[in-house]
Amino acid sequence: MTGWVKGIRLAKAVALAAFLWTGVSAAAFADGFDVGMQYYRAGLYEDALPFVRQAAEDGNDKAMYQMGEFYFYGCRGLERDRAVALDWYRRSAEAGNVQAFFTLGQLYSQGRGVERDRAKAARYYWEAASAGHAGAQNNLGALCARGKGVQKDEALAAGWLKKSAGQGNVRAMGSYGYFLSEGRGVERDDWEAVKWLSRASAAGYRPASVRLAVMMEEGRGTRRDAGGAFDIHMQMARAGSPLSLYRLGRMYERGEGTAQNREKAFELYTLAAQKNMPDAQLRLGEWYADGIHVKRDDAKALEFFRQAAAGNRGEAMYRLGQFYEAGRATGRDRGQARMWYERAAQAGHPAAKARLGEGPVQAGLN
Repeated sequence: MTGWVKGIRLAKAVALAAFLWTGVSAAAFADGFDVGMQYYRAGLYEDALPFVRQAAEDGNDKAMYQMGEFYFYGCRGLERDRAVALDWYRRSAEAGNVQAFFTLGQLYSQGRGVERDRAKAARYYWEAASAGHAGAQNNLGALCARGKGVQKDEALAAGWLKKSAGQGNVRAMGSYGYFLSEGRGVERDDWEAVKWLSRASAAGYRPASVRLAVMMEEGRGTRRDAGGAFDIHMQMARAGSPLSLYRLGRMYERGEGTAQNREKAFELYTLAAQKNMPDAQLRLGEWYADGIHVKRDDAKALEFFRQAAAGNRGEAMYRLGQFYEAGRATGRDRGQARMWYERAAQAGHPAAKARLGEGPVQAGLN
């Protein structure tokens, strides 16, 4: 017998002795799933597998779920097979396992091992969320907020996020705080928003820290603290937050919370724009269009306005309408001008709504 085989057998013997020494009763060993999981936690995977499989075949929903995990991620003595894993997850869910519902929701939402299907994801999340699973409540809230797989319903989204946040889900705390700060799906409540954002920020959730800094900048739900906001934005910008890069640019441009530095503002706006931050793209477009702190350049302005318009910024759409109407950096095109004015009006831009009633643009279309 080789030393390696002796070592394995010795490890098994030590592991079993440890189970008995720590007070595992004979009754526990009568449950095959418990025995299998004891082996599994001890790293004896090949010994664990037959016990867990038998318990799963006998109808143990936890064992079914564990078999799904074994096949999905791979286990020594078992070939990785995500199709088989999916079948075990489904069997576990059908037996009422809440975690299985949540996992199936994740797989369909992300397209992991299956074709992405957010409608199925939402149904599985709903089952788990209704049973009180905090992660499923958060994820279902996110789908409802975006209208992915379900009809968009911000009030329903806020409700699920609140439930998840109440159970301590950090992402839900941050998202619910954001909803409160914007009045999305709930009545706007800055003080309550700051409470949830602070909790999420303290737990290390970066988006909540960024939003909290914005609230501090504006003195919403907390005393105005431009210096404190600047410090948070600086930390979050180093971590790559596009919004913090943009807000730092604003603060440098205005001299709020720091000394005014337009060169630094331009640098930060550019970094944020490169990360597809529409507000930064819009501001750079304004700088180039109006010659603010830089030499006027209509071609660059047009490009930045296009980028910001793609991010659904009504002001950028309105400025594009102006460019096409006046023929700045592009041929004069009243049809394009009207199209951009209409899009801006749909986004709620008041000047675009007024502009649509004026003669020159309308006359070019009718």
